[in-house]
Amino acid sequence: MSSKVPYSPYARTLLHTGRTVWGVILTALALYFFFLTGTTGSGLWVVPFVICAAIGIPLLISGIRAWRKAVAFNEADYAFSLRIHAQLSALAALPHEAVFGSDASCVDIHGARVVELERHFDQETSGAITGSLNHSMSMFGASVSHSRGYISGATETSARTSSSSVSVMRGMIKGVSTVQLGMSSTTRSNLLGDALFSVLEFTGNDGHRDTMRLVSMSAPAAGQWMGDLIHGVSQSLGGPATHAGKAVADWIQPLVNSFAPRDISYATDRLKAMERDKKTTLPTASGQLVGRNAMLATSIEFSGGTTTRLFPHKFPVMFGASIGHAGSDALGLSGPSHPGAIERSQA
Repeated sequence: MSSKVPYSPYARTLLHTGRTVWGVILTALALYFFFLTGTTGSGLWVVPFVICAAIGIPLLISGIRAWRKAVAFNEADYAFSLRIHAQLSALAALPHEAVFGSDASCVDIHGARVVELERHFDQETSGAITGSLNHSMSMFGASVSHSRGYISGATETSARTSSSSVSVMRGMIKGVSTVQLGMSSTTRSNLLGDALFSVLEFTGNDGHRDTMRLVSMSAPAAGQWMGDLIHGVSQSLGGPATHAGKAVADWIQPLVNSFAPRDISYATDRLKAMERDKKTTLPTASGQLVGRNAMLATSIEFSGGTTTRLFPHKFPVMFGASIGHAGSDALGLSGPSHPGAIERSQA
């Protein structure tokens, strides 16, 4: 990595420049007084020499250690940010439908009939992202631990490098993640920001008729949910104070634009039409259970093969995997190429 990588604001706080400057000045004065003592043979300069040396040398050593720590942190931070950009660029390039669809976490109902439907327009959107921060912290810890085991299996040098890099990365994640966030915003009624509430009737596996409450947040709310998740991860990495935190924040809008749902209003319109036509049934409705016979709709298949995508439930896992891979790649990128990082991080 280039030695000309600019220091992040957080790395600059680790430099303790004033401590280093005073250490240099006092150490230089101590050397000067020592020189005067030797050349003049007078003990007059012994006391100022001892005072300057006793204060200046510890300050200088402490400043050098702080500089090494700042360099090690900045190198790991910058390497992490490069891999974050690469991984999130690849994620954003995936097709829109990649974060939708049904998987093992979803339940499917077939041949359902709409018995009730309500449309709710956005008035207020609020949420806390503290849970996202806690989730991201555990996710990064597991990723870094896995990366350490993988890299340290090579050689003794790479094992030491990996251990050092992990310490730097873990310190970066833990040391700047003290923010607790909340968000509350109010908007005017958005006639294109409609949320879905519907009751479906279908035949269960036991052959009896049953109901399922189908709910879906509006497209703006889903986009804000995604943005809050990404923003929470950015803040857990230091936000604008670190290269990595800023790298994540740079992708908030591109990722929201790529994967925010676009079919909610259309799906609501189709269900509204089905509510009037009691004979029409839904081939498939998929979602994640959120209560007794209630699910958050992820996708709905209508007659004619039209599939609407309502909630990007796969996004957190895919986004987390991208950040995890970025951490693994950063350990490999900043480790073997910089054996000196071992001593810097340990110092």
